Amino acid sequence: QASVALAVPASAAMASFEDVHDLTSAIVALQKQCWRSTGEPCADRTLERLRVPLAELVASAVEGVLSEMRGCLADPQAQTVCVHVLHAVVHGNKTCQQIVLRSGGVDALVQGLRNHPTNEPLLAGVLEAIDEIHGPPALLQAMDHLSES
Repeated sequence: QASVALAVPASAAMASFEDVHDLTSAIVALQKQCWRSTGEPCADRTLERLRVPLAELVASAVEGVLSEMRGCLADPQAQTVCVHVLHAVVHGNKTCQQIVLRSGGVDALVQGLRNHPTNEPLLAGVLEAIDEIHGPPALLQAMDHLSES
């Protein structure tokens, strides 16, 4: 298994995330092409090779977002950005919903909201994310809990 180090100067690392975009685009192109050829052994093996590393990559990214949320509880802007990132990850994606659940994502969502209960963008984002992850019954329960507090 090959390891690839990207030649990105430290000063440029924060300035441009073009390499992240390029790598993500390559994975999407690879997945789409192999998906079109499902049933062909080469395509199937390639998709199977992607499964675990992609799950680990998403879990690592989600854990990073949750770490930011837990580390910036007093910052409503950071909470809002992180909530919207999590919502984007789980939107219509059962696999990522499970990753966020296993990572303690719902607890982080609720904790951020407890610290900023009057922040409407944060409230909307948390409720949307909970709806995606748990569905309408949990969303209604969360709304009932918020109306009580």
